[in-house]
Amino acid sequence: MNTLTSNALKIMTVALIAALAQGCTIYWSGMVDNKSGKNITVTGKGPDETTWKVNADETVKITWKYKCLEVTEGGTSYYFDAQNVPKAAQKMSGVTYTVYTAYRDHQMFYVMEGGNPQPLPTLESCPAQ
Repeated sequence: MNTLTSNALKIMTVALIAALAQGCTIYWSGMVDNKSGKNITVTGKGPDETTWKVNADETVKITWKYKCLEVTEGGTSYYFDAQNVPKAAQKMSGVTYTVYTAYRDHQMFYVMEGGNPQPLPTLESCPAQ
């Protein structure tokens, strides 16, 4: 094998590994179904914090890459552990995993296979990132 072919194979291998690594870390989404009857704010806590406004009885797509979600309802904040997503709550569509959640009665729920909601663990606050 000549040097040119060897270098081309190395470059293609590195590009393939980078594409696979990107695919495993980026392609997550989530749906928050607000069933509380009140407007809420969902904040993904992390180095690049993001906030979504979710009106009463509305479903909003969010990015699911945070270890903690803060839900603010009527001036009060509730915190939920979002880093250990159960496999039964992950729906795969192509290369994208989607996690469906529902919020009601000051609690966030994963929607598991078969439609069974299970509560996300609550936290006292979001840990420092």
